[in-house]
This record gives sequence, C-alpha cells and structure tokens, in this order.
Amino acid sequence: MSARSYRLAGAAVCVAAVAVALTARGFTVGFITDPVGPRALPWLAAALLGIGGIGMLSDRSRPVSWPVRPMLWKLLLAVLSLLGFALLTEPLGFTVATTALAASFGVLFGARWGSALAVGVIVALALFGFFAWGLGVPLPAGRWLGGP
Repeated sequence: MSARSYRLAGAAVCVAAVAVALTARGFTVGFITDPVGPRALPWLAAALLGIGGIGMLSDRSRPVSWPVRPMLWKLLLAVLSLLGFALLTEPLGFTVATTALAASFGVLFGARWGSALAVGVIVALALFGFFAWGLGVPLPAGRWLGGP
C-alpha cells in the first residue's frame, strides 16, 4: 500500500469513527447499569477508531504492500462471515452462530473443516460460558431452541 493509500485508509477509519460516534449518541440501554456499562462501548470504539485513523493519517514512514488477490478474497469472505454472524446470531442462537463464524475463519486461513469445526465448538462454548455464566450477559438461544 502506498503512502497515499495508507492515508486514504486512515481517512476512512476516521469517517467510521465519526459514524460510530453519531450512532452512539442515540444509543439507549433498557436496563439500569453502572456508568461504564454497555452505553460506553460504542464511545470507546469510536475513540479507538479515531486514534487509529489519526495515527494512520500522520504515519507516513511505514511501507506497506497491498494484499494480493487471494488475500483480498479471504478478507472479503471474512467480512461476509462477520455479516452472516451478525444476521444469524438471533435466529440461530449465539452458540451455533459463533461455531459457524469460528469454523469459517479457521477454514479461510488454512485449517481443515473437521479441525475448524471442533475448534469452533470449543470457542463457542467457552465464550458462551464466559458471557452467560461468568458475566451474566443474556445471549440469544435461537428461535429453534425456543428463544425469542
């Protein structure tokens, strides 16, 4: 990636930071939380994006090469996997959607399907245990398991 492309990417990250911040203005939480609860997360994301974008805009010393076509396809498939995860978490449930996401990422970056699926199940169960039981965060069970 040329210095110009790097600065353009930094500008895009800054625009994303502004978009997240504007969206965060209308974010309301339906339950009582501590001051650093879920309402602070989008603001933190906007701040981190902004800092990263400004860093990219100001750093012209880092030589970076543009990814080759096979890596671009992997990145596109990774973004589509994340989009699928966001759209399918509620209907399929957190555990199934997370398993699919982790397995797809594993396959995208070289694992065999069986190994990727096994790791996906372990990751999904570990994350479910951490969030649902450890932190008490309600996670979607999926409509097929009788969830909302």
